[in-house]
Amino acid sequence: MAADRGRRKERGCFLDAKDDQDLACAIIKASIELDGVENLLKFDMLRIGGSRRSGV
Repeated sequence: MAADRGRRKERGCFLDAKDDQDLACAIIKASIELDGVENLLKFDMLRIGGSRRSGV
């Protein structure tokens, strides 16, 4: 899986919302419009806007 991730990144098909503020905002906006905020917050792989907070 890591090798596949590297190939996608080389082809320019790898998007990281952590590094792309426009993408992060689009994901949040779409999630709000689709009433999926709860799912977005539960989706552990998707971390937008910095590090995880412990104890939350």
